[in-house]
Amino acid sequence: MSRSLKSLRGTRSPRAIISAIAVAIALVVVLPASAVALAHAVAAPPANPTSADQIQNIDQVKTAIKAYYGDTLTSTLDPVNGTVALHTFSPTGAYANEMARLEDGATKYLDKEVKKGGPKPKPDPKPKPKGGPKNAGTPAILLDVDDTTLNTYNYEIYSNFVYNPVQNAAFVNAASFPAVPGMPALVSHAASKGYQVFFLTGRPESQRAGTVTNLTNAGYATPAANHLYL
Repeated sequence: MSRSLKSLRGTRSPRAIISAIAVAIALVVVLPASAVALAHAVAAPPANPTSADQIQNIDQVKTAIKAYYGDTLTSTLDPVNGTVALHTFSPTGAYANEMARLEDGATKYLDKEVKKGGPKPKPDPKPKPKGGPKNAGTPAILLDVDDTTLNTYNYEIYSNFVYNPVQNAAFVNAASFPAVPGMPALVSHAASKGYQVFFLTGRPESQRAGTVTNLTNAGYATPAANHLYL
């Protein structure tokens, strides 16, 4: 399901995005906070507000999101009706700069893990039958698609942060999303160090082809269909 900002109720920061990167060496190990210098998330409104002052103003939140991404108008028209110019993030804005810092930490973490051989899997007391998998212990990274590898900001602005499954499917199947800045380079670096690369998404099977095409067009070298899990 491609719902990056979840209609403002589940906004995912780059910190959350990079935290989603996992290292799998027979086991999946979540990237630790220390590797990417995670900061505390902005406090959410209380579950049961007793005052209007405790509730964030939606329009102010939208304005803040646009400023953070460095909202930039493009000449590309929407894939739904072909009438609305799409927006994107600025390559020099706060979002792109924060991503660069986080990806630097992630790169160092991946390098360190592969040098020391990664975490050792616990021995399985049950004997393995002959002819079992030969690549147990191969390092791998598992990456979410929406707003971890592909940036969906253009759809969020087009839809005014309101999820519409038909419109969203048009964006997905038209391979409309650019890469999250810096992520193709991080993935390429990981692959060069021997990590296998896998992609995970909650999108439906009907959007597999569009997703694979989008990943390929965005610069990911190994988004083969058998490396994408829906």
